[in-house]
Amino acid sequence: FFLQQLDLFDNVIEDDGIIALGNILQTNSSLINLHVAMNKVGDKGAAALARSLKSNSTLLGLRLRSNAIRDAGACAFAEALETNNNTSLQILDLNDNMIHSSGAIALAHSLKTNSSLVELHYGHNEFEDTGAIAIGVALKMNNNRSLKTINLEANKIGNAGGICLAESVKRSSSL
Repeated sequence: FFLQQLDLFDNVIEDDGIIALGNILQTNSSLINLHVAMNKVGDKGAAALARSLKSNSTLLGLRLRSNAIRDAGACAFAEALETNNNTSLQILDLNDNMIHSSGAIALAHSLKTNSSLVELHYGHNEFEDTGAIAIGVALKMNNNRSLKTINLEANKIGNAGGICLAESVKRSSSL
């Protein structure tokens, strides 16, 4: 049988369970969407999922909203998105975690080279202007014409970050 969607929304799965899923995803060729929002996934689980993205070529959507992912987990996803091997992931949902500016900056760096992401959900985290400015600059430099949606709601973005993001939208042909 070829499972295409696995929805584990609103459970109590912690890093150990997610690490097991990440190990399976490294060789799985049927799963298209993984939804593990509202669990207890931390940086170790996020890193395992990120590692799996380097070899998985079928996963299109990964939803990790409302977990316990911090900057280290965001940095692991950034590294995976930068890797040329990952050309399938189109939706990454990291809304409502505990990611600060260093995680946002790392993710912004990955946006400069990633060409598969269509939606990035990064709202309800903890990053400020420095993270928003890094994302804005990356979007201005981005040769990625696939990114259509970026959600940055309910962070701590001020005027400087807002202005930079506005300028990036002005220059973007995809957003």
